[in-house]
Amino acid sequence: ATSPKVEYCQRFDIMIEDGDWPCAALPDKILGDRGEMASRNPEGLVRALWVGGEVAAPYRPDWKGIVEQRFHMIPAVLKPYVPGYVAPDFQERGGRDYRLDGTLDLDDFTEIFLRCVLYYNNHHVLKDFPRPPEMVVDGVPPVPSEMWHWGIVRRSGLLRSYPPDRVRMSLLPSEEATVTAQGIRFWGCFYSCSKALEEHWFERARQKGKWKVRVSYDPRLMDDIYVHEDAFGTQYVSCSLTDASADYRGKSLWEIEQLRAEGRRQIAGRTHDQLEGRINLTESIKGTIARAEKKTEAARAFNTESDSQRTKGVRKNRAAEKAAN
Repeated sequence: ATSPKVEYCQRFDIMIEDGDWPCAALPDKILGDRGEMASRNPEGLVRALWVGGEVAAPYRPDWKGIVEQRFHMIPAVLKPYVPGYVAPDFQERGGRDYRLDGTLDLDDFTEIFLRCVLYYNNHHVLKDFPRPPEMVVDGVPPVPSEMWHWGIVRRSGLLRSYPPDRVRMSLLPSEEATVTAQGIRFWGCFYSCSKALEEHWFERARQKGKWKVRVSYDPRLMDDIYVHEDAFGTQYVSCSLTDASADYRGKSLWEIEQLRAEGRRQIAGRTHDQLEGRINLTESIKGTIARAEKKTEAARAFNTESDSQRTKGVRKNRAAEKAAN
């Protein structure tokens, strides 16, 4: 939302000008539904970027029509053309399994989505939008991009721009990680960074015990996490996977969890076999010991030496056994 749209659209071979999609700034406030805004997701926006959050009233969709109508803007354009679009009869008896019709990959779908946004910005006419008299006098059509440019000149606003890295860090989920002697442990993976090595974090953890640090992370790629250096999350240190967790490089959090779940499943599947093998091992050891005890008792029956005499001849007997072997 805060990135320049010209560069973003070029990734999908869509050439636009700045005026086609002019918004690349943060607002003063964000109005959201209760499920999203009541969670911890907006904390970074409020704490680091000073963007306020407001929660819409529950069970009153008529009070948040702008939010609800978003479902009709893009899907209404896509529906007649996109193969695999889920119709209302999905999962009903005799209904078509629309997953079999899918042909678009993620890049294809994104390109179509972007073109729908550009159409809405520059060509969609808002017939029922209550334009102020000044806008009508200036001959501004009720098209979103035209009204936007008019509002930037004629109205005031609180649009603010921040470096993309700062915005990204503020939006990443954050949790606590543990500094251990093996590294910074997070979701079962171990990380390290230059700051931790310079300040001897891992040696201190070995001597004085573990402690917690706040980190941000991108669940889509867990190669790096970001340790917060201040309470606002605006200063951070990037930490990378250590060699101990090299098997998880290039993987998402979901993939890492799947690998661990599969490992646990395989271990659980071998529990019965391990128990059976342990029982057989115990029985074999007992059998071998029983045979050895019988041989020993039989040998002692023909040996008239005392215990002290037997121990004195250990060296000679050992040499004889070596020679025999």
